[in-house]
Amino acid sequence: EESRESVQRTLIEDAVAPFNLPDVREYIDNLRKKHEQIIDNVNLDTVTYTGFDAQNKENADRVITTFHDFIEENKNQIIALRIIYSEAYKDRPMVIEQLKELYERLKLKGVTVERLWDCYAIKNPKTVKRSALAKVTDLVSLIRFEMGYSDTLTPFADQVNFNFMQWTLRKNAGAVHFTETQMVWLRLIKDHIATSLSILPEDLDLTPFDRRGGLMSFYDAFGDSYEELLREMNRELVA
Repeated sequence: EESRESVQRTLIEDAVAPFNLPDVREYIDNLRKKHEQIIDNVNLDTVTYTGFDAQNKENADRVITTFHDFIEENKNQIIALRIIYSEAYKDRPMVIEQLKELYERLKLKGVTVERLWDCYAIKNPKTVKRSALAKVTDLVSLIRFEMGYSDTLTPFADQVNFNFMQWTLRKNAGAVHFTETQMVWLRLIKDHIATSLSILPEDLDLTPFDRRGGLMSFYDAFGDSYEELLREMNRELVA
């Protein structure tokens, strides 16, 4: 037993011997200092997005200026500013595709929806509402805010949700009283509008509506007024 322990000690001493050399110890110490990180638990920085210091107001100004210039450069192509508030609901599928193309060009400048939202939160914290983002429809909210069409920056889906709540309250307070089955349909339509800007009758045969029977089941739930109901939701939820 003692012989085995002696052999183990010898092996250990031989293994660590190089680290006792002055040159090696100095090299290790310098390497440690080079890569050492000091963790400050008092003055913590807020990390937002890689490579971007959201606390830096100068950076925020620069990003917002880039966005403003981008809007000016593409003003004629920002169809959403015109169509989204018009009666041309059938044109909105085209708008969502153009918004996607517009957003791809904006990202080439290093500007994303998330980054812009952070910048506006730094510059105007009282007028910016935080929520789940990263939808192309949020670009509509950002454009409206930058162009002065809106006093507060609210995620597009949040605005649709709020408008939906107000609309259903008004309807149920009047002659119309939606059943629970009808409300399930209306919530699905609301979610579709939040991501696609509008709803068309043919959309009701797509997922997730097809799981509930599609357009025919929607007709069964709302009767002959189903098309007028869709037009009303397009108008009231995107306002």
